[in-house]
Amino acid sequence: MPKQFVKKIADHDDLEPGEAVIDACYGLGKGVLHLADRIAPTRYEATADQATDDPAGSEAAKIDRTGILGVSDRRVLFFPVKTVLGRPKAVSAAWSFDQVAGAAYEKPMLTVTFADGSTGGLHVPRDGDALANAINERAKAN
Repeated sequence: MPKQFVKKIADHDDLEPGEAVIDACYGLGKGVLHLADRIAPTRYEATADQATDDPAGSEAAKIDRTGILGVSDRRVLFFPVKTVLGRPKAVSAAWSFDQVAGAAYEKPMLTVTFADGSTGGLHVPRDGDALANAINERAKAN
């Protein structure tokens, strides 16, 4: 996983004192690729968005836009950003590991399944398996 996204959030003000970021990645929110697929159809958007089940009010619905998904030694975090070059302003959602059932990466979709049964995700072009593994290691330890 490129460490550029770990660097973007490692010293963020919303981290708890002593909290260490393990891994992070940038991804496009669900549905972002819909317009691109209308212009130049791909196999990704049609199948990848079907991998999520994020009804309103669910934990997964909090991963609702483009951003940086990260895992620290204490929790999973989501920072919305507008572009890959953007610096996150605030954590919009954070989950303790007992709220996370697991994660998976099937290119291009990184999904996180929560204890409430919902699944949310981001379109991650590459290297999402490292973040999924880091989330799984910590979620299964709880």
